[in-house]
Amino acid sequence: MQKKRSVVILAAGKGTRLEPLTKTVPKPLIKVANIPIIVRNMESIAEYVDEYILVVGYMRDSIRAFIGESFLGKPVVYVEQENQSGTAHALLLCESSISNDSFFMLYGDDIYDPEFFRLADLYPRAIVGKKSSDWHMFGVLHADSSDNLISIVEKPKEFVGDNVNIGVYLFDKNIFKFCHEVSLSIRGEYELTDAVTEYCKDNSVKVVSSDGYWLTVGYPWHILKAQKVLMENLETKISGEIEESVVVKGKLQVGEGSVIKSGTYIDGSVIIGKNCVIGPHTYIRGNVVIGDNCKIGSSVEIEESSIGDKVNIEHLSFVGYSVLGNNIILGGGTVTADRRHDREPIRVNIKEQLVDTGMAHLGAIIGDHVRTGINTSIYPGRKLAYHSYTVPGEVVKQDKLSSHDLKLK
Repeated sequence: MQKKRSVVILAAGKGTRLEPLTKTVPKPLIKVANIPIIVRNMESIAEYVDEYILVVGYMRDSIRAFIGESFLGKPVVYVEQENQSGTAHALLLCESSISNDSFFMLYGDDIYDPEFFRLADLYPRAIVGKKSSDWHMFGVLHADSSDNLISIVEKPKEFVGDNVNIGVYLFDKNIFKFCHEVSLSIRGEYELTDAVTEYCKDNSVKVVSSDGYWLTVGYPWHILKAQKVLMENLETKISGEIEESVVVKGKLQVGEGSVIKSGTYIDGSVIIGKNCVIGPHTYIRGNVVIGDNCKIGSSVEIEESSIGDKVNIEHLSFVGYSVLGNNIILGGGTVTADRRHDREPIRVNIKEQLVDTGMAHLGAIIGDHVRTGINTSIYPGRKLAYHSYTVPGEVVKQDKLSSHDLKLK
C-alpha cells in the first residue's frame, strides 16, 4: 500500500548566475535535454507522492501558468516566498499547506536521479547523500555506524567524510519545531541544515546514498554537462519525417511535424523537438538538443549545444558548445568560437567576476530575442543579453550586457 506523502519543491530563487537565460525564464523552467528542470523532478518523484507543494517567488506566474493546478493527476499547491530569507524560512511557509505528516523536500533547480527518491522512500525519515571528492565545498553528512545522521557539517576544512548533502530530504512535521527555533546564519539566512542538525537529535534520520546522477545547474555551461549525462541512454524515437539521403549515426529523437531534409548528417545523441525544419545539408554532431519550432538552415554545423524554442540558425553558421535561449535569429555566417588559441580553460563573466569553467570548449551563451547580423563572430564564453543584437560583420569580444529593442528600417 502506497504511503501518503507530499513533496515540497523550493523554486523561488532568481538564478542570477544563469543570466541572461533567467532574465526571461525562471530557473526551474530552464530546459535540459528539452524538459524543464522542475518537470523532470516532479515526474521522477511522482510515484512516491500524492501532492506537490511548490515554493515560488521570482516569475511565479510563469511557473504557475506552465505547471497548472495539477500534475500527473495530483494536486499542486503554490506557496509564495516574497523575500529570500533562507531554506528553513521557505519550508516554514509550507507548514499549513502540507496535507500529509510525511513529506519529501528538494531543491527545484537541481536534477535528481529517481533512484534517490526510491531509496529515501524506504524509511520514515531520510536524507540523501552522494560521495564526492570535493567534499570541502559542500555540507557533509556525518553519520553513526548505523547510518543515522549525527549532524551536517558545512564546508569542513578537515575531513569528516565524503558523503555530501544533495538537498533531498524526507521529513515528518516535527521538523517545523526546529525551523521555528533556528537562528540567522552568518549569511543572514535561516538555514535548513541548522534545523536538520537539531531535528536529528530527537528523530532518527537515515542517511542513504547512491551512485545515481545529481546534476547541479548553477551556471549556463552546466546545462551542457547535464544534458550529456541525461542523454547517455537516449532511445531513438522518430515522430517526424526524415527525407532520403540523411545519415544518422547514433541515437535520434525527432518530434511531431519536424522534417530533416536531404544531405543532413547526424553523428551523436540528438534531440529535435516539434515542428522543426533541419537542413538541407546540415551537420549535427555530439550531444545536441534543438527545441520546438526551430529552423536550422543549409550548411549549418551544430556541435555539443543546447538550443531553445523558435530559433532560426541561418545558412553557413557554426554553433559549438553553446547555450541558446528562445526566439533567436542567427544571421547567415554567424560563428561561435569555442576554444581559446592558448588552449586554456574558458572563463565567463558572472556577476562581474571571471569564473573558470574548467572547460576547454565553450561557445556563446545567448539570451532570448537576440538577433545577429550576417557574418557575426563571437569569442568563446561570451554572453549576449536578451533583446541584444549585432551588426553585420561584428566581432563580439566582450559580453553584450545591455538590452536593445531591435528596430528594423
